[in-house]
Amino acid sequence: MINYLFCPFYYKGKVKNQKEMKSELVPYFEKEYGKQPDNHPPDWMCNVHTSYTKTDSFIEKYKDIYMSNIIEFLSEIKFPECKLEVLSLWYNIYKKGQWQEVHHHAANPYAYFSAVHFLKFDPEVHTSIIMSNSNRIFLETYSLGRKSNLNYWDLMHYVNVEEGDIIIFPSTLEHFVKPQTTNDSRVTVSFNIRAIPIDHI
Repeated sequence: MINYLFCPFYYKGKVKNQKEMKSELVPYFEKEYGKQPDNHPPDWMCNVHTSYTKTDSFIEKYKDIYMSNIIEFLSEIKFPECKLEVLSLWYNIYKKGQWQEVHHHAANPYAYFSAVHFLKFDPEVHTSIIMSNSNRIFLETYSLGRKSNLNYWDLMHYVNVEEGDIIIFPSTLEHFVKPQTTNDSRVTVSFNIRAIPIDHI
């Protein structure tokens, strides 16, 4: 019998207010993009327009929309009772040639999980998020293993998503976005989720 050990995972669901959010938020984001197409923090080694460094009330009001997805996710993984806190939301816009490097979101204390909402996304022309195996440097020569039915040896995993999908995953899980090949905007909303033990409150 095969026993799985230290398995990475992610949740995928649908955002309830997708149409409303897209119609209100995308034009606002596009306007901000026009002011400075590449405005990422200096320590990000990428090319993307992001609101990561500022808290924007225009997007923050949608925090509660995601709670049903978060609760469903935590229930599915049987996560223990805790105090939940959705941290500040930020958006990313990618147009032709823009991309994001391999990174994780594990810097925030108790930020167990991270989420990405695909607010404007066309799977025919946009590249999705790719999960990266943190052991990839050691596994690069293990090509034979990748022919087995176990994904332990896989270097990365391309997540198939549609517009309106949200994925939630451990904040330690590395991920990246390949360069876009179209000027049609790829727009996502991201956030981290703190899970604080009850006895720490």
